[in-house]
Amino acid sequence: MDFIEDLKKYDDAMNNAYNLITGRTSFEDTQEDILPFNPEVGDGKDAATLDMIIEHFSNREEYEKCAELMTLKSSLETI
Repeated sequence: MDFIEDLKKYDDAMNNAYNLITGRTSFEDTQEDILPFNPEVGDGKDAATLDMIIEHFSNREEYEKCAELMTLKSSLETI
């Protein structure tokens, strides 16, 4: 596997996680997809996972996604 292919898979995993966490897709729809967390252990809405995904989208300058994930993270911290 080459570096570019690995980066594509990493980017796909982050996009899959974003879509799942924000409710754009369901868990059933992502069962065949790569995720940056184990969905059998958690739903990806923990601080460490959200921080990782926010950092990814920040590096890609996708600030609308960052803002949405930061709002979600803040709402989860107040529960």
